[in-house]
Amino acid sequence: MKSFFTFLAFISCALGCTQAKKECSTIFLGERWRFKIGDSKSYSSPGLDDSGWSLIKNDETFEQLGVSNDAGDGIAWYRYKVVIPSAMRKHGGAKKLEFYLGLIGDRDQFFLNGNLIGGNNVAGDTSFVSAASMPDLTRKYEIPIGSRLINWDGENLIAVRVLSKQKAGGGMTSDVFIKTSTFELVRGFKLAARWKFKAGDSSGYKNIDLNDKEWRSISSGEVWERQGHNGLDGFAWYRQAVDLTGLSLQIRQSNNSTVRFLIGKVDDTDQVFLNGELIGENGSTAKPGYAGNIRFKDRSTLAGLDRMYDLSSNDRRIKWSGKNVLAVRVFDSGGDGGLTGRPQVAVLGYDNNTRVDLSRLYKINGNNVLDTVAVLYNNNAAKFRGRVKYDVQSTGFARKIERDFDVEIGPRDSLAIPISIPYTREKTTLKFFLDDESSSTIFYNEVRLPFVLFK
Repeated sequence: MKSFFTFLAFISCALGCTQAKKECSTIFLGERWRFKIGDSKSYSSPGLDDSGWSLIKNDETFEQLGVSNDAGDGIAWYRYKVVIPSAMRKHGGAKKLEFYLGLIGDRDQFFLNGNLIGGNNVAGDTSFVSAASMPDLTRKYEIPIGSRLINWDGENLIAVRVLSKQKAGGGMTSDVFIKTSTFELVRGFKLAARWKFKAGDSSGYKNIDLNDKEWRSISSGEVWERQGHNGLDGFAWYRQAVDLTGLSLQIRQSNNSTVRFLIGKVDDTDQVFLNGELIGENGSTAKPGYAGNIRFKDRSTLAGLDRMYDLSSNDRRIKWSGKNVLAVRVFDSGGDGGLTGRPQVAVLGYDNNTRVDLSRLYKINGNNVLDTVAVLYNNNAAKFRGRVKYDVQSTGFARKIERDFDVEIGPRDSLAIPISIPYTREKTTLKFFLDDESSSTIFYNEVRLPFVLFK
C-alpha cells in the first residue's frame, strides 16, 4: 500500500492538472518531507525504510531543525515520495521534466529513485564537498521525458542530500514542484580542470589573441604551491578557452537570461577577464568599460569568498559563437595562493534572479476586505517580462477569486502588486504563480491566510 504522503502528492498533482492552462503539466509537492541528520549512501535508496525519520516542513533552516553546524559542515537528507502521472508525458509535446527544488543552503545532490541526477545545479555533478556555495541559486534539474528513471503512474522517490558550509541558514527552504517543458536546454557546465598558468604579471595576459602555448598547465581546485610552485607569492595568471555554443539555444529561448561565471574561491584577490575585458574583481561584477581598481590586490580576508560574476546574456563581452577566453589574474600576498574552487558557467534564467515576497502584513479595510501586497524583485541584469496568476479559495465564499495579468519589471528593480481578498474567518488559501515570457513557472507558493488580523 502506498504511503499516505505519496497519496497526498498524487492529489496535489491532480489538483494542479485541473487548473486553467496547467492541465497535466505541474505537480506541487507538499510541505511535509522526511528528514534525517547525518550521511549515508543508503539514504537515496527507494527501498530504505524512512518511517523513523522526522517529518518536517521544507521551509525551515538547519538551525530550526536542530542540525549542529558550529563547524560549518552539517549534512542532512530530505526524502519525498510522489506519483508522477503518465498524462504529463503526453502534455503539449513535453520533452523533459523539470524538478524545481528552490533555494538550498549551501550545496546539494539530487537523486530520483536512487539515481544521482545532479548537484549544485549541474547535471551529473559529484563535487558535493568541494563545490562552491550557491545559496542564492535556484536548483532546477532536468530529466528527459523518455528516461527509464521515471516511474510513470507509480511511486517515485526524491532524495536531496544537503551540506551547509555556513553557520546559519542551511537546508531546503523553498517550495518544490515538478513541471513539463518543451525546451531541450543545457543549464550549465563545469570548466576544464586544467588551465594554462604563468607566474608574473602583464596587461597583455588578458588578451584573446595571446599565444599561451608555452604556458605551464595547472589545475584549479588546488593551491599552486602543491603543484610545483612552492614559495610563489605575488601575481600569476590562469587562462582557458571556453565554448559557450551549448548555452546559446537556452539563452535564445529564455529571453535575456543572466550568465554566471562562477570562479569559486581565490587565494587571495582576483580580477577576471572575458575576451580581454574585465568582468569582475574580488566578487563584484564589473560594468562594460570599467578598467578595474588599481588597488584591487590590497583587499584582505577574501580567500573564503566564492567569486560569482553575473552578466546579461546580451552583454557585448560574451561571444555566443566561436572561442571565448577566460583569464584570471590572481594576487597572493603570502602563504597559499591560486584558484581553489572548481569554476563553472551557468545560465540562471529568471527562476534564479527573480523572487516574490508574500510575507507582507494583511490589513482589514473599512469594506471588510483584506489588503496586502506581493512584492516582485528582479535581480537580473535585464528587464523581466512575465505574467502573474493567483487564485484565492475559501469555504467562506462560494466562488474562487482568480487574477491573471502581465507584469514588467526593470533591471535590479521591484514591483508591488496589490492583493485584495474578502475577509472571512473560514480557511482561506492564496496560490500565487509567476511565469516568464515562455510561460515557464519560475515561482509558486501557497499561503494560508491568517485568522487573527489587525485593522
